[in-house]
Amino acid sequence: VVINTNDGTDSRWLRNGVTNLGASGTQFGPEITMGKDYAATHGDAVGIMKIAVGGTSLEEDWASDGATYLSGVQTVNNTKAFWQSMGYSVHFVGLMWDQGERDAISLTFANNYEANLNDLIARFRTLAGVPTMKVAVRETKTAPRALLHSLYPW
Repeated sequence: VVINTNDGTDSRWLRNGVTNLGASGTQFGPEITMGKDYAATHGDAVGIMKIAVGGTSLEEDWASDGATYLSGVQTVNNTKAFWQSMGYSVHFVGLMWDQGERDAISLTFANNYEANLNDLIARFRTLAGVPTMKVAVRETKTAPRALLHSLYPW
């Protein structure tokens, strides 16, 4: 499993180590185990692009014109180009969305959450060129409870 990290100032690929993988620089999520399990199950090399930015909202930061989303698109495109330049074929198989509580601070943000999430998923599926790409949604802290019963199981 190879993991790309992006903390806004630095991008690098890490192998067999966990450093600076989370939004705070000291944490990581379920992507490590997911990548190892996927590689073991499918026998493929796995690359994970982690775009973690703490304190962001789906309503603003991940909107189609949001700085965080646009940075994420650039990371996806740059990472894909890098691996292709190294002779690898790149195939996207999934998106993991791990949401905190930022969109719960506003009733408007909360009410728009489902539509915003569906829009984000559609945009990432288009970017990946995989219209049926699997999506896992995980709730963190006080995100809308409806996400616990997501329509997007891995």
